[in-house]
This record gives sequence, structure tokens and C-alpha cells, in this order.
Amino acid sequence: MKGQRKFQLLIADIRDALGDVARENRYGDLFHATWELVRFEDELTGDIGKVRKLIAVARDIRNATGPGRSVAEQKIMDTLKGIAWTCCSVLEEADVPRIPDLAAADALIPDLRRSLLIVAELRDYALECIRFNARPRDAFAGARRGQSFEILGIAGRLFDLPEALDMARQALHRSHSQTVRGAIIFLEDYFKAREGMEVPYDIRNALLTVAETTDSRSTATGALNVLVETGEISDMEALDRLDDWKDKHNRR
Repeated sequence: MKGQRKFQLLIADIRDALGDVARENRYGDLFHATWELVRFEDELTGDIGKVRKLIAVARDIRNATGPGRSVAEQKIMDTLKGIAWTCCSVLEEADVPRIPDLAAADALIPDLRRSLLIVAELRDYALECIRFNARPRDAFAGARRGQSFEILGIAGRLFDLPEALDMARQALHRSHSQTVRGAIIFLEDYFKAREGMEVPYDIRNALLTVAETTDSRSTATGALNVLVETGEISDMEALDRLDDWKDKHNRR
């Protein structure tokens, strides 16, 4: 009960700062309040009610404007990603296989069932964030989509996510670098969890195009690494393509 009270007070602090756009140090108050979430991460991995409350606050921050909003949403997305990672690791250590739907969760012992339901909540919120129609001046839009893809990459170790796969396919053609990087991380995690799964031809070509045209070396390397890990191209071909990328950008 004491931990519940402390968590509720922290959520209230975040909401108070969020609701007072004219507050003198709103940025600092939101930064410090969301930073405190790290103290509750262990509790959150075992309490779906608290996770739902945190997701509700994430929605409020996503819809808000004013100073401190982006830094607060960044910290909450980091926290959600950490919860997803911990819960998935618990389930994998217990040898819980990928499941087709949540009905299969009924066969699990309570602790594992709770972890699975938490991952499902985070999966659904990540999908919601990628669908979200951000405002034109939403500075966090690309990072939000990118981190949502990372959450989906973790959730994809337990769930088949055809909608997320299609979203990643579309994201590879976007101009937002953070969204593209997130989609690449998702694809690498998703295919790694499905050894032997064939990479769709259009995704293969889109990854090669990203690797050739991006201005970011890390993005180019990430795109090529997905294809190496899935056996679509060899290490040598990836190195040759990366050398071509270096030559092209060094000439600029």
C-alpha cells in the first residue's frame, strides 16, 4: 500500500506540472518527476494497474504542449521499454513460447500471465503511438514512433505482429530518421526471433535503399545488419556496400 501511495503521488506530480503550462520551472519539474520513475520500475513489472496508469499519463503528455513535454515523454517511453524488456525476459526464462492470442495466457501461472498481459498492454500502446496523427510541430513525433518500434521489437519475441511488420515496411520510406532507425531495430529483433523466416522482397529492397541513401552511417549499418542476420546478404556484400556508402559521403 505504501508503494502504491508513493507511485500515485508521483503520477499526481507529473499531472500537476503537465497541467500548468505557465509554471515557471515546468521543464525542470517534469524532468525531475519523470526521472523518479526509475525507482518504481521493479514494481511496474509486476503491477498491470500501475502500468495502465503510466500509459494514461503517457497519452496526456503526448497530447500536451509547452516546455518539458518532450523530455518527459522520452523518459516515460524509456520506462515502458524497460518494463517490456524485463517482462519478456521473465517469460523467455520460463520457456513461454510465442502465442497466437491472449487466450493462451489463461494456461499460465499468475505471475507469468501478469507479465504477458503487461507486454500486451505495452504492445497495444506502441501500435497506438505509431498510428497517432502527430501535430505538425510535434518535436517528439519521430522519436515516439522510433521508440514504439523498439517496444514492438521486444513484444515481437512473444507475439506475432503482422500489423507492426506492415508499419515498419511503410516507415522505411519515411524521411524521419528516428522513425527509420526504430523500424530497422524492430525488423532485426522480429526476424531474429523467427529464425528461418523469409524477409519479404519489398522489405529487403527497402533496407538496401535506406543503406544506400541515408546520411547516417549507423542507420546504413543497421539496415545492412538486418539483411546479414537473416542471410539475405553476406558479410562481404554488406562490407562492400558500406564501403560504397563511405566513398559516396566522403566525396561530399
